[in-house]
Formats: sequence, structure tokens, C-alpha cells
Amino acid sequence: MLASTLVLGPLAGHIPLAVLAAVLWSVAWNIAEAPEIVRLVRRAPREDVFILLATIGITLFLDLTYAIGFGVLASAVLLVRRLTRVPGAQELLPDEEGRTQQVSQELSDLI
Repeated sequence: MLASTLVLGPLAGHIPLAVLAAVLWSVAWNIAEAPEIVRLVRRAPREDVFILLATIGITLFLDLTYAIGFGVLASAVLLVRRLTRVPGAQELLPDEEGRTQQVSQELSDLI
């Protein structure tokens, strides 16, 4: 593979960019498994679908680095939002006076 790359490397400069873009698009389509993405979009919650489609859009129109950053941050915010809705987490939220309620006496003893 290395030998063929070294020998045929100079010829790669003569391939039109439109052809390389088509090859790249075809490879990306096969890697992405489009039917799986369609299934995810149909079954996933709206917030997840929004993050998925926004990340895809940012990747296509801006840069992969920005898309990764957006996807990680948006998913982290969504995760924290969902975790605060868990009944056990509701007991850990601050009350009106700003104090955090404890779940059990054992945890209160540790503080």
C-alpha cells in the first residue's frame, strides 16, 4: 500500500476535485448508514433529533471541529436537564432557602 501510494501519489494531483468530492460523498453515505439515521430520527426524542441534525448541519456548512464542540456541549446540557428530572435528583435540588436536602441520614452524617 505504501509503495503504491508513493508511486501513484503524483498522479493524484491530476484528479478533478469534483470527482474526489463525489467519492468522498459516496464513502460518507456508506459509512453513515442512512437507514439507521432515519430510524433514529423517527424514534428519538425531539431534543436528540435537534442535536443530531444541528451537528450534521454544522459539519456540512462550517467545520467538523465546531460540530464536535456543539454536539458535546448540547448533549451535556441535555443530559443535565434530564438528570434533574429524575425523582432522586429532585430531592438534591436546593429548596427556597438555598439549602440542599439530603436523601438519607447516612449522607447527612457524611457532611
